[in-house]
Amino acid sequence: MLFKCVEKSLSRGVVVVLASGLVCAGVLAQDADSKQPEFDPKALDELNALGRQVREMGDWSEQAEFISSTIDRFWKKNAWDTEPDDFARTLANDVVRIPPWEFQKRMDKFTDLVAARYKLDVGQRTRLLGRLTRASALFMFKNASMVSGQVREWIDLRVNRRPLTPELVARWTRESEAAFADAMMRMEKLRQATVNEMNADQRKLLERDFERYDHRLNDTVRSRAEWVKGKWSPDEWGLESPYLVESPPSAEMSPVNGRGDIEGRLLDVIDWSKPRPEDAWRRYVREFIHLNELDPGQRTAIESFLTELEARAWQFRRSHASELRSPDAVLKKAADARLDAMFGELKSRAEALLTEVQREAGKNR
Repeated sequence: MLFKCVEKSLSRGVVVVLASGLVCAGVLAQDADSKQPEFDPKALDELNALGRQVREMGDWSEQAEFISSTIDRFWKKNAWDTEPDDFARTLANDVVRIPPWEFQKRMDKFTDLVAARYKLDVGQRTRLLGRLTRASALFMFKNASMVSGQVREWIDLRVNRRPLTPELVARWTRESEAAFADAMMRMEKLRQATVNEMNADQRKLLERDFERYDHRLNDTVRSRAEWVKGKWSPDEWGLESPYLVESPPSAEMSPVNGRGDIEGRLLDVIDWSKPRPEDAWRRYVREFIHLNELDPGQRTAIESFLTELEARAWQFRRSHASELRSPDAVLKKAADARLDAMFGELKSRAEALLTEVQREAGKNR
């Protein structure tokens, strides 16, 4: 019951659990007394890059509506129709409506709904939120490479209107096996920690919910055993076609871009074939931190500058997409210059953080 979003996502093969990873570096940084988490040092960069790519898909409400409709059909296909099943489905849908980069809002929403169901007191709710946040962050960091890779493939299929195939689903299922086991292990720890501090009435309801959770999990394990053999069809994931869009390609597609209106608009905004100047901004920040030996306060400040400017660059790219792709060299140069100016602002603000000692050390390098 406590890890429904992970359950839902992993059960469908691709790990579309973006909420858990886009800002979990801050969560771990605040947990100074915990053990050093096990994750690839590149995890933060991978998750940040993934977050930018998801933002560039446009209005999250459109993405959420598609995901929510697949959740509903997924539940119906599996005949998960008891009251505990309905609560789990509603919980997943309510959380998915919040943009995945608003990590803490998703955690708060999830915790509020669970707290209301079990009538948790303030202390129980606070402890649940802490456990859930940390478990989600650790899961994403440990599995960042697999999550990032599969979500990028999912986005590519959706944007370019290419169909899912049984072969791809089989590979995703194989690749996510370790993450699936990891998620179940973390969920079980959450269950035990939570049930240990519940009263009799709370425990009774939790046990009833977990009976249905175990049923859904067993269904999922059986399905995954078939998917990994290539035995998969779109309706098993709540899809109405192999295409990850509201309607599959048809003869009525736009003659200009060969795509339907919704996905065509996405590609009109995003040029996926070319690297963006902003991709180098994070590398600059990493090197600046290392070379100047920034203290924690300076690191926090420069990261906040980077986040702000990346957001501004994203908005600029959306509002000036035609100029950035314009065949008119003057228009394109002017648009590119605006992005260059943002990078210049980042460098100026970074330099302003340095102390005199750090500046002198830099002169001697």
